[in-house]
Order: sequence, then structure tokens, then C-alpha cells
Amino acid sequence: MVFVLILGGMWPLEGVPYLFKPFFYFLPITVPITALRSILYKGWGLMHPIVGVGFIVSLLWILFSLLVSYILHKRKIRKF
Repeated sequence: MVFVLILGGMWPLEGVPYLFKPFFYFLPITVPITALRSILYKGWGLMHPIVGVGFIVSLLWILFSLLVSYILHKRKIRKF
């Protein structure tokens, strides 16, 4: 819930102070939330570049998380 409040779920990133904006784009759900807002408020489809990037970023974070989980799981199994 904290991520949604911090990463632009309650207000757009335009309201974030200038110094913090670059940091926010490296967090996992900032770009997907921007894509979701574009779909809901602007009516953009999946073929719009911002929405497409949002889905790709979500997919990459999921794959990254799965890869890290797999590596840690394999490392844990080897210790036993």
C-alpha cells in the first residue's frame, strides 16, 4: 500500500519535487501505474507507446523477480 501512495498511485508524478523524479522512474510500479492512468483517464489502447512500455516494464520486473527467486532457491538447496 505504501508503494501505491509513494509512486504516483494517488497523484501524478508531475506533483513530485523535481529532485526526486529521476529516482521514481527506477521503482518497480511507477511506469505501470502511469500506463494504467493513461488507459483509464485518456482511453489509450495497448498499442500506445506509453501503455506498451508500462506492460513491458511490468513483465521485466516479474521476470527479474522470478530469476532472483530461482537463484536464491537453488543456492538454498545446495547448502542442504
